[in-house]
Amino acid sequence: PNPKKTLTTTTTTTTTTTTTTTTTTTAATCQDGIINQGESDLDCGGPCAPCGDSLKCFINADCVSDICTGVLCAAATCQDGIINQGESDLDCGGPCAPCGDGLSCNTGADCVSGFCTSGQCAGV
Repeated sequence: PNPKKTLTTTTTTTTTTTTTTTTTTTAATCQDGIINQGESDLDCGGPCAPCGDSLKCFINADCVSDICTGVLCAAATCQDGIINQGESDLDCGGPCAPCGDGLSCNTGADCVSGFCTSGQCAGV
């Protein structure tokens, strides 16, 4: 009698999966919709244009009004002790009350006297 011989074959299949991740870095800008690059609020303050009223700030220069309360930009007023909002001198001229003699002016309308000479309000 012939003994039966059995041949066993084992096949191993190896599957390799490769995942490629691409990272794109876009330079920060003042119009990217992200608070970055030292901005105090979204795309304003720091290296960008100043922020409007009620937006976050770190220093006065972060605000259009030039008034940072330490947290938020405050609205400019004619009594804030800062030459801003088109005033020709400290809290006078421009949108505020006219300035007295000797104070800075841009036009006669900036002066109580109505006369602006060489950038200074002059008496009558």
